[in-house]
Amino acid sequence: MRKISFAAILLTVLSAPGPALAEGTYHFRNDTGRGLNCGLKRTSSDVTTRFTLRPGAEWSGSVSGQRTLICFVGATRNSFYIEAGLPYALREDRNGRLVLRIR
Repeated sequence: MRKISFAAILLTVLSAPGPALAEGTYHFRNDTGRGLNCGLKRTSSDVTTRFTLRPGAEWSGSVSGQRTLICFVGATRNSFYIEAGLPYALREDRNGRLVLRIR
């Protein structure tokens, strides 16, 4: 009986999501030739975590809740719905528009 209880507890602990999954880890790289002012906005509020990405630079961080990535190219605001745990790259398409791709 004792071995079964220990095995059940161990299985419960190992199957629970870790802190990184519960919070959400986000990774971005700037593959454009310009600096970008960006932010991760919580989907259900106006709280935004801001950061700047120089050309070729990367940013990663862990934050809670679902997020939208917002980046400005000059006065143009670009918004992307994102998922935690995926490595993203910001690029420009043939027309110079900012696009977000999974690396």
